[in-house]
Amino acid sequence: GRDPPVAFPNGARLGQEIRGAAPFPPPCEQLQAPRAELPLQEGDEGAGPPPHSHGWDESFFVTHGAVEFDCAGRTELATAGTLVHVPAGTVHAFRFGAGGGAMLEFTGAGGSATQMFTSVAREVPPGPPDVPRLIGILQRHGVAVAA
Repeated sequence: GRDPPVAFPNGARLGQEIRGAAPFPPPCEQLQAPRAELPLQEGDEGAGPPPHSHGWDESFFVTHGAVEFDCAGRTELATAGTLVHVPAGTVHAFRFGAGGGAMLEFTGAGGSATQMFTSVAREVPPGPPDVPRLIGILQRHGVAVAA
């Protein structure tokens, strides 16, 4: 079956700090993660993408502040130290909480998050975004914005 929309190691729940997680596997050469990406996302309070889905897994590790996640119809607040996993194809969104925040995004094989963020930075000028243009960029990179 499919993974649950939000999954945590060792039975942890969203909003709990994860301690004692399994160590990294020995030599990195053994990891099977072609084209995996690890961008840092920082945002001001309220900033975040609209509900969307894509064909790759994502996991988010909140490094500071708090981030509200909407995932498959469930809304939870993730604080610093929380890991959130979103399986491929799951509709999700997030918004940075009071005072803003930051998180590492682990993008699975087949993802194009870094290319997408680069295109947005290059093609969308500062200020209020041109939403149709922004949606076109997302679609070019395999992201479907939910209605």
